[in-house]
Amino acid sequence: MSLNIGVFLGSRAGNDKKVSEQINIFANWIAKNNHTLVIGGTDQGLMRNLAEIVYNRKCEVRAIYTKNIYKLSKEPNFFSELIITNDTYSKKRIFENLSDVFVAFPGGLGTLDEIIDVINKNALKEIKKRIFLINESSYWDKFRDLLDFFESKNFLIEREFDKFFHLCVLDDFFREIKKIDGKNHG
Repeated sequence: MSLNIGVFLGSRAGNDKKVSEQINIFANWIAKNNHTLVIGGTDQGLMRNLAEIVYNRKCEVRAIYTKNIYKLSKEPNFFSELIITNDTYSKKRIFENLSDVFVAFPGGLGTLDEIIDVINKNALKEIKKRIFLINESSYWDKFRDLLDFFESKNFLIEREFDKFFHLCVLDDFFREIKKIDGKNHG
C-alpha cells in the first residue's frame, strides 16, 4: 500500500548542498516505493526539486496552495493534483487530512510553523500522525534543544511527545516507514 507522505521543507534552496542530495535520495525513494507526495507548493527551492523528481518519475504529487501564493507562482507545474485554498488555515487542514505521515527537511518559518502545528495537534490528540524531522546536518538540533528546555521547565511531557515525534537521519526514517507501511498492509 502506498502512503501519502506530507513533506515540509524550504521554498528556498538554502546553502547546504547535502540537503539537496538528501532531497534527491528521498524523492527517488518515494518514486521507487510508489508513495504519494503531498506538498505545499512546487515552483521554488527545495519544494520544486522534490516535486519535480517525484513527478518526473510518474508518481502522484498533490500540491496545495493558498490562492495568494498561487497567484505569485511562476511555474506551478510539477503536480498531478492541484488544490487551491482561500487561506493558510484551510491549507493546513487539507494537508493534514491528506497525509498519513509527515516528514520535515530544513526550511524556514513556514516549515517551522507547520511542524509545530502538527506536533501540537498530536499532543492535543486532534490528529494521530507521526512526524519525522530529517536531521542529517544537525539542522534541527537547536529546535530539539528548545523542546528540551520546555521539558526542563515542565511545559512539555517528553514521554508523550516521543510517541509521534522523531528526530532522525534519512536511513532511520526509511526503516521506520517500512514498519508503518507494513502495518497498513496487514
